[in-house]
Amino acid sequence: FASSTALKKKEIVKVEKKPWYELRPVQEKRPTFVYGEKFNNYTLYGPGYKRSTVAKQEKAFREVKRADKEMKRASDFNYLEVPLSRLYSFWIKEPIGLTEVADAALHYNVLPHVYGKKKALVTVPLSVRFPEGPFVHRGNLLKPTECAKIPEISFPWKSDQLYSIVMSTPDGNLFSGNSEVLHWLVCDIPGDDLSKGHTLCKFLQPIPVEGTGYHRYVFSLLQQPGPIKLRDGYSVADGDNLESRTWSTENFIAAEQLQLLGLSFFQAQWDASVGKTFEKLDFPEPVYELERTQERFLSTRLRAAYLKRRAFQGGRRVGVKKRRRLVYSRRSTKVGK
Repeated sequence: FASSTALKKKEIVKVEKKPWYELRPVQEKRPTFVYGEKFNNYTLYGPGYKRSTVAKQEKAFREVKRADKEMKRASDFNYLEVPLSRLYSFWIKEPIGLTEVADAALHYNVLPHVYGKKKALVTVPLSVRFPEGPFVHRGNLLKPTECAKIPEISFPWKSDQLYSIVMSTPDGNLFSGNSEVLHWLVCDIPGDDLSKGHTLCKFLQPIPVEGTGYHRYVFSLLQQPGPIKLRDGYSVADGDNLESRTWSTENFIAAEQLQLLGLSFFQAQWDASVGKTFEKLDFPEPVYELERTQERFLSTRLRAAYLKRRAFQGGRRVGVKKRRRLVYSRRSTKVGK
């Protein structure tokens, strides 16, 4: 016992725990680390690849990036800057980017409603941007006020080819429910300079009717085998006449033997600028509202009467908690029997 008391007591050292934000290295100036050119030179996907092949490529891609200690440290401490313009240019040139555009068009039923088919091979990236709005990208939502001016269009082109640009919508045709509305048509474009082409239908901003939800507006890039033969048949002399803008992109492609190269589309909903556009067209603006049917009204009244009848038991009003107790008590008695 004496020997045990003679043992020296261990000294207990208290260590102050620092919060997590003080454990990070303090830097006076945060460095900027930008993605290198390795990302642009690396092909991640390819057409017709299996899932296992894509998974192997993704794994190899992650290992290559983790081996770069400088990039990994920048990512861990949140000062890694990724230029979106470079990533977008890489994404749109790869086969996976064009495949996603076609998949999004199929998801929104653009392919069957505009081109009459469920599959389309998109081989050329089509860039569309309105002067007062953002880029058109895979069915994003834009306001009609942002789409009031002619958009800026660019795409990779060949000097010995002619192209056509079509802007149409499969929704909102007030005269024919199965047809489109033509908003813009430019043919015989040498390269991507639309000013040198022939404008057969002048630009009309989106006019989604109030109460009809979102409308799809599709830009189609078509390659011509030669100059348009039936130019007079597709020209809209009076662009203010909505009925003359009845259109079918599928029939236009079949008649002129055109090839679909690229597409881009967005969605728009009604706003105040739509009414002003209808005034310029000298056309009464249609408005659709939701009306309650008689059947729905009667079912609502019957349900209200049923709930009111259930609320009274024995000539007195019973609260919600009391009703629950009564129900549970009835269940327990039934189970006891």
